[in-house]
Amino acid sequence: MLATAGPKSLVTAVPKAIPPEAITPTSPPPTPTATPPPRTRPPTGNPTADAAIAAIEARDVDGLLALMTYESEPCAAVAELGGNVACPTGVAPGTPIERFTSSQCEGGGVPRALAREVLADWLDSLEFVYGVYRVESPEQHWWGQAGIVVVARGQYYGGPHWGRILLFPEPSTGATWVHFGCLRDVEQEAAWIAGFGSLEPLGTVVP
Repeated sequence: MLATAGPKSLVTAVPKAIPPEAITPTSPPPTPTATPPPRTRPPTGNPTADAAIAAIEARDVDGLLALMTYESEPCAAVAELGGNVACPTGVAPGTPIERFTSSQCEGGGVPRALAREVLADWLDSLEFVYGVYRVESPEQHWWGQAGIVVVARGQYYGGPHWGRILLFPEPSTGATWVHFGCLRDVEQEAAWIAGFGSLEPLGTVVP
């Protein structure tokens, strides 16, 4: 008698259970880091003030340079503090030279040719714009002109933090004043400016 094979088993082998500690959890995909929007400031409504603030915050020397205005005066053989600008090499004394004003604790006229270099120095180590004002009483100011005053704070050669000033004459018939500050913090610098006469704030822009 022939032996016959028994029926095939219908039971499927059960795989061994995997211990929980052996399972490596799948990490969720990283959440994209949102890029913070650029800081914006409400416009003051004054084209010169708004352009100056934008250029300062962008550290845009050329943007500030485009806002500069100059006066013409006879150059001097030797520059004196507060006097006429020195004649460039090869230029005869008395020749009209375009100049602007730059100062720290003291200052005077600077040839237009050096404007970009001076503005780059002014922007160096600048921290923030503090406020912007319209000067309305030029007769009370030693610089003798009305205009837009931007007050900012910067660090002086890695040391103290002083207030800095840019004054853009308005109307633009005078010379821009670039002031590097003098032993005063930014609040004191703004108060010093206010002490010369009436100021109209165009917006406090402290960060």
